[in-house]
Amino acid sequence: MSKDFTLIIFVVLATLSSGLLGSAALAAVRGSARIPLKAIVSSGAVSLAVGAGLSLATLGHPELFLGALSHVGTGIFWQLFGSIVCFTGAVVFLVLSFRDDEGPALKVFAVLAAAGALIAVVGVGRSFVMPWRLAWASWSSVGVFLGFALSSVACFSLFLNQYFEEHQSIPAWLRGVAVLLCPLSLVWYLTSIGLSSEPEAGEILSRALIGGAAPIFWAMALGGVLAPVLCLSVRSKGRFVGLAGSLVSAVGAGAFQYLLLLLDTPAWQFFVR
Repeated sequence: MSKDFTLIIFVVLATLSSGLLGSAALAAVRGSARIPLKAIVSSGAVSLAVGAGLSLATLGHPELFLGALSHVGTGIFWQLFGSIVCFTGAVVFLVLSFRDDEGPALKVFAVLAAAGALIAVVGVGRSFVMPWRLAWASWSSVGVFLGFALSSVACFSLFLNQYFEEHQSIPAWLRGVAVLLCPLSLVWYLTSIGLSSEPEAGEILSRALIGGAAPIFWAMALGGVLAPVLCLSVRSKGRFVGLAGSLVSAVGAGAFQYLLLLLDTPAWQFFVR
């Protein structure tokens, strides 16, 4: 379980990094003068670096991780590729910032860093797409992880706008995707299992909703999914509401990964099939 735990930490930190870098990219594109972009971009890069470092530390031969670059279809490839893109964008952004460059390149590399973090999160979801394992057979898991990441972006943007009194609203498209993508993908995930003709489908669904995995599922659904939706949907003057929503989204991503690990087909069934 120790290796699983470090991977859960990775997705939590990658989702948090997405929130930090995504909100920084949005602020940079809008030309914000109050939000401390250098500090936020640095924090986002460090968050992803710590998560990636912990994941690499669990491998017996970390150098073999680079072999993932030759397997484009794997989730590990996209996690690695996204991390590289993120670090490249963040480093160049910081170099330009310290040189007081205010040109369009600053915005481009801020967006690049945010895109890299989001790609890394998508890579986590791709790792849980395995058609031969019922609990991991749906592409909906990608939507759930990406939904948590975009929810973190929207909530942290809300926090920054309120805390630094920017008086700018979150773009309607970002608010809409952040509110809808994660819940709809989660419903899609449960429906895909419920409609399956596999004999263990009922058992997996039961374990998720009322069985041993139910506390994780409902804590994730009511906390990780519903709480950020309320943060973005209900008008509040509290400065730290958005910050709480962003953090809860990151924890929700980790809870969903833990849920997927709990619901995976037992080893004896896997080998019998």
